[in-house]
Amino acid sequence: MNMGYTHSWYRVAAFPVDPWAAFVEDAKAIVSEVSRRGIALADEYGDEGTSPCVGGIIVRFNGVGPAAHESFRMERFFCGPPSRVRKDLFFDWCKTQRKPYDLAVMALLVAAKLRFEALIVVQSDGGENEWAPGKSLCQAILGAGADVSVPDPPLRVS
Repeated sequence: MNMGYTHSWYRVAAFPVDPWAAFVEDAKAIVSEVSRRGIALADEYGDEGTSPCVGGIIVRFNGVGPAAHESFRMERFFCGPPSRVRKDLFFDWCKTQRKPYDLAVMALLVAAKLRFEALIVVQSDGGENEWAPGKSLCQAILGAGADVSVPDPPLRVS
C-alpha cells in the first residue's frame, strides 16, 4: 500500500519570537523564488488564483490544482497534542507525493533547521540525496543550508 511521500517534523510548542520572525522572512523569499522558477503555489487548498499565506504567526501553502496534495503549514504556536515519542514535542507533517511544490516544502524545512536548530527535528521519506534541491535553494537564497543535515535520525522514545 502506497502511503505517499511525506516530510514530518517534531517541534516545540512555541518558537521564540526572533527566530520565528527570521523564518517568516526566509519563507517569503523561498516562496517568491520558487514561484519565479515556475512552480505555482497557492493557498492551503491549492485553489488556482490564490496566494500562499506567509506572515504573522503562520506559513501555509500548497501546489495548484492537480499539482497540489496536502498543504504545508507551520505555525509559531502549536496547539495539538504532544507526540507519542516525547511529550515536550509536537508532531506535524506534509505529504507532497513529490509534486513540484515539494521543493518549497524541503527548502522551508531546511530554513526551519537553520533558524530553530534543536527546537525542530525533521524526518522524511526521502533520503539525504533527495534533499539536495531544497538545500541548494536555501543556500542560494539565504547563504546557508547546503550543509544542514536533513533528514534527522529518527527520534527514540524517551
